[in-house]
Order: sequence, then structure tokens, then C-alpha cells
Amino acid sequence: MDTKLNKQRGDAILSYRIQSERTKKRKRKTDFDKRLLKKSREHNALYEQKRNLGWEPVHPPYQQGWKRYFILRADVRTGKKSDFFQNILDKVNTIQYSWKKEFTVKRRKYGKKIFVPKPQHLQTYRDWELRKLHLSPDELQFFRADWITDKYGKEYLLYVFTEPRRFQLTIQPNMIDKRRKLDTALEAEIDSIDRYMTTRHLYPYLVRLEKGRFKYKEWKREPKAQYIRFIRKHSTHEWLNMIETGMI
Repeated sequence: MDTKLNKQRGDAILSYRIQSERTKKRKRKTDFDKRLLKKSREHNALYEQKRNLGWEPVHPPYQQGWKRYFILRADVRTGKKSDFFQNILDKVNTIQYSWKKEFTVKRRKYGKKIFVPKPQHLQTYRDWELRKLHLSPDELQFFRADWITDKYGKEYLLYVFTEPRRFQLTIQPNMIDKRRKLDTALEAEIDSIDRYMTTRHLYPYLVRLEKGRFKYKEWKREPKAQYIRFIRKHSTHEWLNMIETGMI
């Protein structure tokens, strides 16, 4: 009788679907992750709406510092290939902004702070970036591939415009004649989500949740610059002979 009664009680308990504490904890975490991902999607959608609000004119326009960019040199502008080089300039031009017209930066020399001219160069491209420009064969003739080393000793193969002498720098006032439209209700919703994520320090956790943890084994180290230069000294035939002779 007791065995039958215990069996009935056990079946009744199983019918209630009582969950363990571990299952409850896992479900609470899963529910929190889902709500966090939903809030992240809402945040991205609100930012997209903010970017698509458009622009509105500013009356009257006002100056905010200076801007410096490249233009065609006078003799090139009046030449036969002015349109050709203008088309290239539109792809390699760069713009710098400064609060003063001299475009200088502060540097320290012998313990003393001095102002030196701020350099400005034309845009350089990698191989896959250059293909996106859809340059004509005549335009590609004015680009060459150079190995450029950054301050960390890492080398990059970049395509550089070969005749920068055809352009010159000009400085113009940076006039502000338009601004983005503002929606106060939209800004309040974005600030509310930002405040929720920031005060609880949830942004690092959200990155791990969306992109996963960083796996060191999947990160491939690139050879150092000195090894690249050493490899480039020998041809393929020389490398095969060195392998056959056991030199390496």
C-alpha cells in the first residue's frame, strides 16, 4: 500500500514539473540575455532612425575653424587633362580641419614645446580598396605599389599616387551651413538605453554575447617586418635549393 501511495505521489510531483535550482538559474540568465539582445536591437534601430532624419539649413551660416585640402595646380587646371586629373583627385583627396589657419601641431624639442607644420598626404589604398574605386587602365598607370612601414614596425603594401606634384594644398574657411535634424523624443529613448547599459556596465558583456569570446588560437600572427625583408631577398628557386641542401 505504501509503495503504491509513494508511486502516486511521485507521479503527481513529476506532473507538476518542478525544476531544479540550476535549471531556474539557467533560465533566468537566458531570459536576461534575450532581453539584453532585444534592447541592443532597439538601440541600433533608434540610431538608424536618427541618422535618417536628414539635414536642415543653418541661417545664417557661421565659420568653425579652417579646412585644408588639395586642388589642381593652376597649369594642370588649364591643361588638356584637367578633367582626367580632377577625377583622380576626387578619389585620393584628403581634408584636414584646424581651429587656426597655420595648421601646426605642438611638439616637444629639447624639453621645449614648439609648433611644427602639420603634414598632409594624399589618400593611399590597399589592393582590395583600390579595386572598389573601379579605376580605368589609364588611371591605374598613375598608381604604384609601395611597402610602407608604420611606427610599430609593421609593413603594408599600399598603392600610392605617383605624381602628387600636380596638386597643391589650399586653405579655406570651414563654413557650417547645415546641421542634422533633432528629434527630442528619439534622443530621450537613446539616452535612456545608454544610461541603462552604462550604469550597469553591460556593454562588455553585450559584445561577448553578440560576437563571442576572443579565442587566442584563432588569431594568426603575421610575420615581423625583419622576417618579411629576409624572405624577400631570395627567389623561389633559391629557397628550394636551400631546402634541398638542408641549409634551412
